[in-house]
Amino acid sequence: ETVDTLASTSGSFLVEKTPLTSLHCLPTYTPMSISPTHKRQHKLLEEEPCNEKERAYQNALRDSYSREANYKSALLGMQSTVVLQSMYCDWVAGQLTALEEKRKKQKKGKLNADRLPKLLTGDAFQTLVEEHEVAAENEKAAHENRWKKREAQSELMAAWREADEARKQRNKECREVF
Repeated sequence: ETVDTLASTSGSFLVEKTPLTSLHCLPTYTPMSISPTHKRQHKLLEEEPCNEKERAYQNALRDSYSREANYKSALLGMQSTVVLQSMYCDWVAGQLTALEEKRKKQKKGKLNADRLPKLLTGDAFQTLVEEHEVAAENEKAAHENRWKKREAQSELMAAWREADEARKQRNKECREVF
């Protein structure tokens, strides 16, 4: 019954057999404010009971205060759990989004990846070839940029190593003087 009820809400993707994507998001949870748990006791509990009936009423009032405190404690625990689970689900959704983006960016080096026949002079295939060539040129330029940055970084590291060796030598000479 609960699953059927959930299937008609915005969280229906949780009970379906389809795989989750980053587009799925949990319904937002708005926690309710809870009155303070350290409530003042009623004045009737401070008075001395005159008969058994009043004593029974006082005991019933104490029991109801105790039940209320237990309910509030349980509700606070449930709200905390829901908030933490929402934070975790948001984090996992971010991870899923990053994974989907990474999969989109993966190279598709084959123009005929589905292995079906194509008209090589067709407009759709020509557009695909042009896009592939542009992507290949962009990838090559990006690769060259990364290589140049790596070379520049290695030159900087070599200069730093020389300066570091000179510093160590100066420190060694200073220690020998003392």
